[in-house]
Amino acid sequence: MGRHQGRLDLFDPASETFQRHAVRYGQEEFPGPRAEGITSDQSGRIWVASFIGGHLFRHDPRTGQDTVFHLPDSAAQWVTALHVDQADRLWVATQPAGNNPAADREVHLLLLDHCSKVGDTPMLPMREPLPLVNAGGKVVTLVGDRAHRLWIGQDGGGLTRFDPRNGETRSLAIDPNRPDALAGGIVRHAALGPEGEIWAMTSTPPKEGSDSLERLHRVDADTLTVRRLEVLETSIRSGSDARPTRLAVDRSGVLWIGSNGGGLRYADISAGGFDVFRRKSAVAAGLNSSFVRAICVDHTGAMWVGTPRGLNRIERSGPETRYESSPAPRLPALPDPNVQAIHEDRRQKLWIGTPRGLVEFDPVIGGSVHHRHEADDPCSLADDWVQVIHEDPKGRLWLGTLGRGLEEFDPRQRCFTHSPGNPADPVALPSGTVHALFTDRRGHLWVGTAAGLARLDESAGPARRFRRIAGLAERTVFAVAESTATPDILWVGTQQQGLCRVDLRDESCRFFTTRSSALPDDTIYAVLPDDQGALWLSSNRGLARFDPVGETFESYGAERGLQASEFNARSSFRADDGELFFGGVGGLNAFRPGRISRNPYPPRIIITRVSITDRGAQNPEAAATPIYRHGAPQETAPRIPHRQRDLTFDFVALHHAAPAGNRYEYRLDTYDRDWHGPVAQRVVRYTNLDPGRYTFRVRAVSSHGIRSEGEAAYSFAVLPPFHLTLWFRTAAGVG
Repeated sequence: MGRHQGRLDLFDPASETFQRHAVRYGQEEFPGPRAEGITSDQSGRIWVASFIGGHLFRHDPRTGQDTVFHLPDSAAQWVTALHVDQADRLWVATQPAGNNPAADREVHLLLLDHCSKVGDTPMLPMREPLPLVNAGGKVVTLVGDRAHRLWIGQDGGGLTRFDPRNGETRSLAIDPNRPDALAGGIVRHAALGPEGEIWAMTSTPPKEGSDSLERLHRVDADTLTVRRLEVLETSIRSGSDARPTRLAVDRSGVLWIGSNGGGLRYADISAGGFDVFRRKSAVAAGLNSSFVRAICVDHTGAMWVGTPRGLNRIERSGPETRYESSPAPRLPALPDPNVQAIHEDRRQKLWIGTPRGLVEFDPVIGGSVHHRHEADDPCSLADDWVQVIHEDPKGRLWLGTLGRGLEEFDPRQRCFTHSPGNPADPVALPSGTVHALFTDRRGHLWVGTAAGLARLDESAGPARRFRRIAGLAERTVFAVAESTATPDILWVGTQQQGLCRVDLRDESCRFFTTRSSALPDDTIYAVLPDDQGALWLSSNRGLARFDPVGETFESYGAERGLQASEFNARSSFRADDGELFFGGVGGLNAFRPGRISRNPYPPRIIITRVSITDRGAQNPEAAATPIYRHGAPQETAPRIPHRQRDLTFDFVALHHAAPAGNRYEYRLDTYDRDWHGPVAQRVVRYTNLDPGRYTFRVRAVSSHGIRSEGEAAYSFAVLPPFHLTLWFRTAAGVG
């Protein structure tokens, strides 16, 4: 890797250390290079672009030899970018030396054919295949695509595609107001994606009193179609010194974004399907807050989103997403901006729950009615804090309150009927705090509370009686759902108790937790079924897809495109067309489960270290000695002394889409009968091995369920103790 201050840093995997490498020109150390770019040719030699004196540096890792090359008119040139393409051509971008702004515009693109076959001649036979538009500014990045075309990024002229075969050039449009164009003409960096697409980071010039704005773009290399993406809020810190400067895509389809002082962040660009809606920013419209409490999609397809700052209405039917946020002429006035629940009834009226009452809103006429608790009116709400709204198949409107139980609203009488919580009464609600309301296929109403789950017993007539599920007593219930794949089963999301399977035939309960399954978190805020019978769960550790038949989980974290890892209770919705919505602390996710794509790339599995332990040492754990590190040559079947026959194997899957979800299977031939796993741990220890030959094998499965194409293996032999060696037995006369 190149450093701004000069020299190169070489990483030695055998010793896990960095070695500083100074480029030598003859017998003397050459000043620099201040590395503007690094690439390698087909022979494995490394080329470094220097910003000093118009030189190129080449390092041969096999021989350690350095070569310094001079460019035409090298004393007056600075190298700003370079790239070796699949045709073994070296592309070099230059600009005049010095700090003259006018001179900085005189940029050049040079080409060297068959660069891997170049010897040590100091002057390179380069040509200039394309006169660049000088007004475009300094060339900061060069990228080759799968069709052998060159993409040129400049710090004022945007991104240009050049085809060396016919000389054709195509420049992308630059318009911050068009989502299908580059947002800015200052290109920070570009990289080739796993499907042949081009990823580009651009910047707009800073305005007075504000910083520049960076935007990420995905460009179809063939059609030049541009899709603008948001740079998610991660480790880049605020301030002018922390700006995205580099892009790279690894073998597992993960995009990495580096900065000049703000750290490193990444995103899995090979898997997708999750749309994100966040708080508005300086460059994009959005919600009035990223903390989403309530979601509803009305009969027109408009999304209604509740946050602590009020109500939002989102239109997605046109070419652009349009937002309205309260206060706005078409939105109702609220007694409290902290929206807790939203529901559209069968009469197409909108009901909004807040801490200060219930709002009944008619979007057609724009009128609204405010329902509140009135001490002298028994037909009023029992409590102002309304946090759950549910309409059953009979058209009855049910409300869950914070502390005062369940409410039923009669639209004809305009009256609320109260069902308070009473833990001491076995036929009352176990708690007055209601988190979930659900009607099952039989028409039964289920009420999830802060102290358990209960079913309304309508056989009791006007008297409100509830039947409690004993297995969920004293447990907070956040969500209740059914799946078409499991009739007569309720699936219940709880706080700190995982997912509960309730069999309605005998009301038995079985829990899935992080200890007993692959559930990512024990707090389940929402449970929504999809059209295939799978259940989608939100938690404090992302989303999970649960197969209720096979009882398997697949987890999705923030790196998959989620608003954040943490979601919110009661913040979910399933639209009539099967689209699912989940809200959290960083915005809102909307997706169609059938369109969620997996990362298709298999993990690469490596053994990073093998250690032996001396059984005679006073502290065997501290006496562990590495006998192999990844990157170092492996001795063919090393012979392990008998007293050191305890071995520890460290391994890892190189797949960064969701590394915490990678799993491993391993076995020790001649010791294990079968494979162990899948397991999450990356260290395995075998102790007290008998003399003999062994091979340790390990393979990986990515978080997307893709197996490694091969396995990593390490062979060794454990020697017998001295008294069992053939030499000793022969000398002792033992047969």
